[in-house]
Amino acid sequence: MTTSPPSSPVSTDLKRELGLFDAVMINAGTMIASAIFIVPATVAAAVQGTAVMTLVWVIGGIVSLLGALSVAELAAAYPEAGGQYAYLREAYGTVWAFLYGWSNFSVINTASITAIAVGFAKYIGFFTPVSESGIRVIAILSIIGLTVLNCRGVRLGATTQNVLTTLKIGALTLLVVTSFVIPGGSVSHFQPLWPSEPVGHWIGAFGVAMVAVLWAYDGWIETTYVGSEIVNPGRNLPRSIILSTVMVMVLFVLASVAFAYVLGPGAMAVSALVASDAAKVTMGSLGATLVRGACLESARRVRSTISWPRMSCSRSSCSTPCRRAPSSGYAARRRSSCGRTARGAIQSPRSCSSRSPFGSSRTRSSRRRRTRPLVQG
Repeated sequence: MTTSPPSSPVSTDLKRELGLFDAVMINAGTMIASAIFIVPATVAAAVQGTAVMTLVWVIGGIVSLLGALSVAELAAAYPEAGGQYAYLREAYGTVWAFLYGWSNFSVINTASITAIAVGFAKYIGFFTPVSESGIRVIAILSIIGLTVLNCRGVRLGATTQNVLTTLKIGALTLLVVTSFVIPGGSVSHFQPLWPSEPVGHWIGAFGVAMVAVLWAYDGWIETTYVGSEIVNPGRNLPRSIILSTVMVMVLFVLASVAFAYVLGPGAMAVSALVASDAAKVTMGSLGATLVRGACLESARRVRSTISWPRMSCSRSSCSTPCRRAPSSGYAARRRSSCGRTARGAIQSPRSCSSRSPFGSSRTRSSRRRRTRPLVQG
């Protein structure tokens, strides 16, 4: 029996500098955005009854968690930069991954960043008058500033994101605690708990509210875009996705209940900025100002600091087909007995084939393109 000489490990130009805490903050900072300060009013206007409002947030959180669990398995199997790009490449081939990557670059993420930047600029109007042209200038400068910060290095971006996301979590936690501790709220505001109409009459409105809630939970996949920059990704990637989703789910449900305790479903339904109105009841104008500041920070969406897709062009001295070994989970259990390096690349034999977690048997070259850097604001 002959064995081929081992090949060199797959090299990458991306440094693994992000730990578990950094990865959790990426997802949490993306999910805890301005939506949580606005969407509770949308939910209250769509459905009647505090229990139903809370149920929408709970079910939305469970659906998001199921998605996060699915992505966590993929992230453990393919811990590399690109997120959905990498998964589409393995499942359906390079053509569909290429189309997805360019649609992300040209439409999806571009439009999202533009909307977020404009929202950030408009929130400044709560503190100082800003003209229409000023809003555009501020939006452009915010994108440029975050792009420069991103280009300075992943460690600087991660530190900035950790600090700002921690502040957002602290502000939302403070808002929830003060809603129950400081006088102003009442248990009677929870009435009515359940709609008087049959379920068939409000199930459609429940679905409308669910759309808004799922949008508020959006962001639990962001960590996968920087999979090649996370230390021990097979362990930290899935953990960060699950931990951040559960943490945000708990915060959002508690925030919805807190707003209902202070304002009641009726007042929530007609509120333009429900979190600010709730804080004004318990803490006065100072509380409203603090919440608007938190909304301003959330509108800026610190995820743009480091979590947009990167590119890494892998090169290996082995020119023969070779597969990437999954690090854990279902794909790991299906892998062949080939040797594996710390980065997940097969060393020996030079060529091997195994069944992918998507169900097709294939060989894959280690000379592969990963996602291109979408350095965005």
